[in-house]
Amino acid sequence: MGSRKIHTYAANFGEDLARDLIISNTSEKDIILDPFTGSSTTLIQARALGRSAIGIDIDPIACLIAEVVTDNYTIEELNSLLNNVIARKRDIEIIAKNILSRKGALKKDSRVMVNDDVILFPRNKEIEYWFSPAQISVLASLTKLSSEIKDEKYKRIIDLSISSSIIHKWPNTISLAKDIDHSRPHRVTRRNITIKSQLNIFMSNYKNVMRNLIYINKKANSPDTFLKVLRGDACNNLKSLEENSIDYVLTSPPYFDAIDYPRAHKFSEWWIWQSQEQVRSEKYIGLKAGGKEKGNPCIGLVTDLIPNNIESIQPLEKISGPLFRKLCLYIYDMNQVIYNLNRVMKREATLSLVIANNVVRNVKVPVVDIIIELLNKNGFENIKYEERKIQENRRRYPYGIKGFNGLMNVEYIINCQKIITNVIENQRVE
Repeated sequence: MGSRKIHTYAANFGEDLARDLIISNTSEKDIILDPFTGSSTTLIQARALGRSAIGIDIDPIACLIAEVVTDNYTIEELNSLLNNVIARKRDIEIIAKNILSRKGALKKDSRVMVNDDVILFPRNKEIEYWFSPAQISVLASLTKLSSEIKDEKYKRIIDLSISSSIIHKWPNTISLAKDIDHSRPHRVTRRNITIKSQLNIFMSNYKNVMRNLIYINKKANSPDTFLKVLRGDACNNLKSLEENSIDYVLTSPPYFDAIDYPRAHKFSEWWIWQSQEQVRSEKYIGLKAGGKEKGNPCIGLVTDLIPNNIESIQPLEKISGPLFRKLCLYIYDMNQVIYNLNRVMKREATLSLVIANNVVRNVKVPVVDIIIELLNKNGFENIKYEERKIQENRRRYPYGIKGFNGLMNVEYIINCQKIITNVIENQRVE
């Protein structure tokens, strides 16, 4: 299904794989859960195949993508919105030029008056570093367009298109950040940035979003199914779901100390949610700091959780105590997620995980073996896994990203079934 690129998202897994796994493990009207929904690959494929689906993510951009692709629209509605925004391109350009003429006002937390309308700028001072005056003017005019839309589901489409225009492959990004699409932005000099060129970037992304939504909604053919998006921490949201209610779980869990989504996604958050505080990296599984050794009881717990693999990760402790403690917290968090998945899944329901091993400070972290050990501990059996080679254009793990040695060229698909229920919960760390 050709909707995977509705918005750039580092490390999304293949839509073809998701489709094959859903067909193999579910029937129509089954309920599918993805506790780390990311770019919504699972939700999109579930919708196309007539399954209900629930997506969870702590990342605001992931949730925005999920809400847009799971909303219901008629093709007439989408075409009407598409034509309306295209027709307003000239008006948006005039507003942006008007804003740009107030060069002294293009600063964080500023406001300017245009045609009796107040236009606000993000509060974060970094906008003056990461965006040129022309880019600030265009983005301010686009957020004004978004604010005028009363229907929230249409407003989300504009917001997603703004975000897609910012978090995009160089040089087709409305920012001064190169490699922002890989979640590792760094500022570079750009020349010939004009309002017209930046507005063209937005229009191109907007049309792409609309094409994908038209395609998704043409494929959606099961009115009896439902799609739900839950914002926030995976464990907390899993606790809100009914026990024994999920027919199938398909997800690609976060990688340890690898993809720092907030580092790139904040660029969009500054503009779309100007009054909201950003979700920090410290809230993301795999990015949370391990803290000081004396205050981290996870170290002792992990020894009990993965007795067969504890020796393989101990070399990291000699290299970096903070990294080792961070890894222990990641393992603990993944254990809590797996425990809660057991609670919400039906007996003999299947869980599919798409994951890969890490290499941190030249120490191989056997994530696949660790996850399998946690699955065994939490009532899952019939555990099987297979290696899958990744085409170079399918995964967004470039050289230079921490947590991997070069491009990731293989991933592993773990399949298992919930057999044991009422697993005794492992000791909790608050």
